[in-house]
Amino acid sequence: MGVFMGKKKIILYYTKDCPVCKTAREYLKMKKVSFKEIDIDQHPEIDYILASPVICQLNKKGKSRCVIGYNKEKLDKLIKKVKKR
Repeated sequence: MGVFMGKKKIILYYTKDCPVCKTAREYLKMKKVSFKEIDIDQHPEIDYILASPVICQLNKKGKSRCVIGYNKEKLDKLIKKVKKR
């Protein structure tokens, strides 16, 4: 799901009218995580995401771990992996 993005190792795929996406965004900000936001409505080529939000943690090898929806426990695991690096 994408390319390794330097210091921004988390991508938030969202839609602008999604209240759960806003909650996920605020949670990532509260945790002081650097992340890139991609509005899937503005990118029709991203047709593989059927629900939002999707939060992905990317690594240098191009592999990703993703959380679908807003799940604090799973997000915390992603954040922990990012902050270890």
